[in-house]
Amino acid sequence: MHKPVLTAIASAMILTACGGGSGSDSNDNNTSQPTQKTTVSVGVSDAAVNNLAEVNLVIQRLTFRASGKEDVTFDTLDAQGNPMKINLLEYTGDDIYLVVNDQEIDAGDYEWIRADVVNGSAGSNFDFTSSVRFLDGSQAPLAVTRKGNDGVGEIQLNNFSLNEGENQIVLEFDLNKALLKRTNDDTVYLKPTAVRLENLLTSFEIEGMVSESVKNACVADNADLAPLVGEYKHVVYLYKADVAVPGDISDEDSAPVATANLDAESEYEIAFIGSGDYKVGYSCLGHLDDAETIDADFDLYQTKDVTLTQDTEVNFETN
Repeated sequence: MHKPVLTAIASAMILTACGGGSGSDSNDNNTSQPTQKTTVSVGVSDAAVNNLAEVNLVIQRLTFRASGKEDVTFDTLDAQGNPMKINLLEYTGDDIYLVVNDQEIDAGDYEWIRADVVNGSAGSNFDFTSSVRFLDGSQAPLAVTRKGNDGVGEIQLNNFSLNEGENQIVLEFDLNKALLKRTNDDTVYLKPTAVRLENLLTSFEIEGMVSESVKNACVADNADLAPLVGEYKHVVYLYKADVAVPGDISDEDSAPVATANLDAESEYEIAFIGSGDYKVGYSCLGHLDDAETIDADFDLYQTKDVTLTQDTEVNFETN
């Protein structure tokens, strides 16, 4: 296992940094100490879903806010001057799409970072607005809800620090928890509460596998919960260690920190996790997950405890 490095995408990016209008420096006298500067790179990554071919997120701006200071804004444009369009499914596990690269900014504590998303809507041009593509090739608008109706969605992540030196932070999208499709609405919605902010320099990854015997045993023991269409969905869930009874993805009090689907080799990877104590659990009932409805039948087939201080392997091998 290796720690990924944020690298620039081949297509050029146009980054414009400027001060915003939300405030001013709270200390204007000539005797104040100069603010320490640092550099920041910002990338996006995701935990993939297996029922979509593309999840295209269009980001037009990143804004940093610190108390008592002007906002710092980076316009995130491609080589043609259009907002960046990112297919999140191309950047799973510890793969990262670089949005902002090595930009100077004040070190210190920040109230929030906000990504402005160009929402898709019925009839919009999906070349320039957010969208999803289903496995059958059809497309639907993708939107992040916010107050107002100006076509811009907001993903806001609160309370973080930038250290002196270099900072490499990642917006990690857990698409199992984030994507929501409502009845009688063609739009797919992305829940910003299912996005995490992690500093690459102080985070680690958990990876491993689930044996065929464990998968088969889980399916056999849950035959009454078989999906009406399709197959069982095998998922690994990560919880804080102090969660007494792990819940499903919509349970606010005991929801997982992150999830990962098993790939074709029955392997998984959960990246960008801060150090600490966790529970890792496996279930074959991921097909019952719903981002808005608590699943009364949710249960983990196996769990393991792990203390994360480095990249760690956790396998589920015996029934």
